[in-house]
Amino acid sequence: MVSGSSDTSFGAKWEMGYTRRAVYGANIVVTEPTGDRSFTAGSEIYSGNLNGSYALSPEFGLASTISFETIGALDARGVAIRSGAVVPSLTLTAALPLNAQLFAEAAYFSQSAPGLGPRTLYDVGYQKGLSAHVQLDVEAGFAPTPVNGLRQRYVGFGLSIGHL
Repeated sequence: MVSGSSDTSFGAKWEMGYTRRAVYGANIVVTEPTGDRSFTAGSEIYSGNLNGSYALSPEFGLASTISFETIGALDARGVAIRSGAVVPSLTLTAALPLNAQLFAEAAYFSQSAPGLGPRTLYDVGYQKGLSAHVQLDVEAGFAPTPVNGLRQRYVGFGLSIGHL
């Protein structure tokens, strides 16, 4: 078993519009290679995303993202290499009392890393709004099939701070 920290991501989003039941927008994310050796891509990752969500009922929602990514990695000589991937995802949410929600997500990566095959990830999580501008989340997930002989299981924690 191996443990350690992963790379760090920063992003910005734009809500392009909404209706009574739907919200849609776009965002960009830059991931810097700050993780421990076993948990880093070794190079920057850039992604542009189109997002949408729809309220199925007052308690349940459905959301989807399609991401276009440039993936970085290190080759056997330690030189950064790049390729691209398309990553569609689908998420089901359930609202809870006190500004919280549960979610379950499935995502498919057309390429898991430069030179490697596709990967599917499943995860579940909990999000809690602490104020109008601060959100905490925790999630856990797994990839059902190994890529390059490695299986993936993870736990993640997040903090989102909106405009103040």
